[in-house]
Amino acid sequence: MGCNERLWTSHYMGKMDGKKGYPEMFVVRLLTGSFPVAGIEDRDYKGKKLLDLSCGYGRNLGLFRDLGFDIYATEVSEDIVRELSRRYPDIEFRVGWAHKLPFEDGFFDGVVACNSCYYLPDRLTFGDNIREIHRVIRKGGWFVGSILASDHSIFKGAVLQSDGSFVITQDLQGLRNNCRLQGASSKEEVKTLLSPLFYRFRIGYFCDDFEGFRRSFFYFCCYRSG
Repeated sequence: MGCNERLWTSHYMGKMDGKKGYPEMFVVRLLTGSFPVAGIEDRDYKGKKLLDLSCGYGRNLGLFRDLGFDIYATEVSEDIVRELSRRYPDIEFRVGWAHKLPFEDGFFDGVVACNSCYYLPDRLTFGDNIREIHRVIRKGGWFVGSILASDHSIFKGAVLQSDGSFVITQDLQGLRNNCRLQGASSKEEVKTLLSPLFYRFRIGYFCDDFEGFRRSFFYFCCYRSG
């Protein structure tokens, strides 16, 4: 039930082929927006250590650079990391996963998991991912991320597991079939999934239905407890 590393490597290498990435809007909102409320409250980002967890083809890296972060990023294969390092020589890239991050305890001021922390490896749970993310954030640091909503089209025909995750069977892109993903049905469930390791939540909901394909997810920022 694990995701196919080879497929993801091919997918992201193709996206890096001369294409410019644009940041995910919920990341922009939580890091820079203030209406009706601010997401991250302390906007003094210059020199702060940030992890872009599973950064894909690097769509958010330009934003993080503009905000002044000291940027680190992970991806799932050496090939992706090698190409990203070539394209962004000022950023440190490492192979890593949400459940296994190659960094010391409390290393980061903040972690961004843009459409990534809900992928679950065999025999592990969403809680395992969250505990590892919590481990690498300093006390008082913050976590920005997203969790798929249960009405997202990716869950059509998916098989519910005993831990509340789903095995995907009908991914139109062919990338996530047989992958296990965590979903959430409400903002309260998002809080439950992240508590008690995180607190001071700001949670939003996004939904777009285009030609019958529904993309919906919860996005959040919160702070490390303990």
